[in-house]
This record gives sequence, C-alpha cells and structure tokens, in this order.
Amino acid sequence: MVAAGADISNRDNPFNSTALSWAQHNKQQEVFDWLRAHCAIDLHDAVCFDLREHVHARLNEDPASVNRRIDQWDVPQCTPLHWAAWLGIEDVDGLHSHDETRREELVRFLLQKGADPNIVAGNGLTALDMADACGATRIAALLQQHGGKRTTESAKRSQHPDA
Repeated sequence: MVAAGADISNRDNPFNSTALSWAQHNKQQEVFDWLRAHCAIDLHDAVCFDLREHVHARLNEDPASVNRRIDQWDVPQCTPLHWAAWLGIEDVDGLHSHDETRREELVRFLLQKGADPNIVAGNGLTALDMADACGATRIAALLQQHGGKRTTESAKRSQHPDA
C-alpha cells in the first residue's frame, strides 16, 4: 500500500494513530522496522519512538515543523516537544518508560532547533506540565531553564495535590 501512495502519517481514526503507531502498539516489530527503514516518519512519531535519524531528517526538511501542532494519540494539538518531555510509551502489554537521559537529549535538541516550550496543547498542558506529570525532573528543569512555564491549572494542581 505504501508503494501505491498510502499516507503513513494519516491519523484519521479514533486514536489519532499512524500505521507506525499501530505497529508499535501491537508489537509488530517487522512492520515497524520496515516502515522505519523505507518511509519518511513524521516528526511527532519520530519523537514519540525516539527515531533520531527521522527527527533530524524532518527538521532538516522543514525546520518550522518543530512547533507544528497536531492531534497525536490522546493529546490534541500538541507539538513534538510535548512528547519528547513525556517518558511513557504504551503497547498491548501496558505502559513502559523511555530512558530519561535520552529523552532529555531529545528535548535539548528540539529546544536548540527552536521548539517553543510554552505552547499549550489542546489538553491545556505545556511540555513542562507533561514532564511534571510523568516525573521527568531533569527534563522539567531543562524546560524551565529555557523559559518553560506551567499552565495555571497545572500549577494549581502541583501546589494542591488534592485539587
């Protein structure tokens, strides 16, 4: 289907997921590896799955895409930085964690490429809020060093855990 022109970045489904996302989620490693090797993986997926070669390629092709907002999985109108700040990745076996050091490198790279740490996603969260939510303290500190702010609602929740 890819050879016939299928759009592998299409997210027109209830889960806002691409073919690559479905392959990862369902542990279809051969499909995932084939797509990675033969297709231009979009920046959001490349960040989510830590595919550095695709992150670099997409930013070289379109530097402004670093702040592109799309619906990715369960976070509407988010940027790649939102997902770089998030440590979790899910598949059919449950939630797994990315290595925070590698994610911190990715966040740093996106910030160097012009990522705006204060874009608020459609769920009302900034990348700093996302880092806080998953306990990524080093990423949160890095985002703050680059001017990242918490949203009002997120700041209230962190001050009042019962809220």
